[in-house]
Amino acid sequence: MGDWKEIESTAYHESGHLVAAVVLGLPLCEGGMRIDLRGGGVSRYCIRLPGDPSSTYEDTLQRQKTIISLFSGQVAQKKFLPYLDEPSCWQEDNRLIEDLAREMAAKSGDDIKAQMSSAAEALIDEKWPLVLGLASLLWNRPETPMTEAEFAAGWSRSPDRREKCLLTSDVRNYFLKNNIECEVR
Repeated sequence: MGDWKEIESTAYHESGHLVAAVVLGLPLCEGGMRIDLRGGGVSRYCIRLPGDPSSTYEDTLQRQKTIISLFSGQVAQKKFLPYLDEPSCWQEDNRLIEDLAREMAAKSGDDIKAQMSSAAEALIDEKWPLVLGLASLLWNRPETPMTEAEFAAGWSRSPDRREKCLLTSDVRNYFLKNNIECEVR
C-alpha cells in the first residue's frame, strides 16, 4: 500500500466486513473499526473461528456467515479500487476462509468458497450504499493517535501510530440511522 487511494480502499474493506456481518446478523464487538495510515485496518465483529469440528445446522450457518463477511471486505475494496492487487492484509482473511471452508467440506472447500464469494458479491452489490456511507464516515474522521493497547494488539504496523477510528457506538448508530438493528457483544 502506498498512495492515499489505496489507503482509503482499506476503509471500504473494513466497511464491507461490517455491513455484511450486520446484515447477516453477526454481532458487533467492542473496538469499532479503524484504519492506519499505511493501509492496515481492523473491524470488530463476532466471527466463527476454525477449530471446532461441530457440524450442526447452526455451526454450518455461523461458518457461512463468517466466510461471506470475510469475503465482503475484499469485494468492497475491489469495487472501490478495481485495479488493486491483492494486498497482504487479505492473507489473514483468506486463511480463515480456507480453514472454515475446509471444515464444511469433506474433500475440498473450493466449491464452498466459490458459493460464499458469489454470495458476498451479491450482498455488497445490494448494500453498496451502506458500504459507501460507512467507509466515507470512517475516511472523513480526523487522524488520531493510537492507544498503546491498540498498538500492542498488533493490528497496525504503522510506525507513526496514527489512525482513523469509528467507535462501536458510532458504527451501531450508523446502522440504526439506516433502520438496521445490530447487536453489540
